[in-house]
Amino acid sequence: MIMLQTNVEEYFKLKRTIKELNADIREAKKNHELAEEIEELNKKLKEARAHLSSDPIINDIKEELSNLKERFNLLKDIIRQELIDEEQERVEYDGRVISLVRVMKETKEEDKANNKTEKNFDKNQINIDENIVVK
Repeated sequence: MIMLQTNVEEYFKLKRTIKELNADIREAKKNHELAEEIEELNKKLKEARAHLSSDPIINDIKEELSNLKERFNLLKDIIRQELIDEEQERVEYDGRVISLVRVMKETKEEDKANNKTEKNFDKNQINIDENIVVK
């Protein structure tokens, strides 16, 4: 138990240090001599992206992609439930493996008390006790 507590303490210290160093990097970039030039280029890039996003061909492809992602997520839920129902941990197909795994996740105590949604570390995993991972 002491080893676990020590590791958890180090985890949060490292997390805080990483956050501080990332803030230092952002500040250094903001104060760099090239910052103004980068900002101008970012504005031009934003305008170009806005022009591209109004293209009907791109919008059609985005709509199709959105529909496929919705179906894909539904299939992940179905497969996860079928694996649980059949008491299997994995299934193979064409050299690929889909496995149920448990995930470590970090939450704040008040989030749990207020029934806020918890975030997974990996956006491709489902936020429940049993998760499905494609390898």
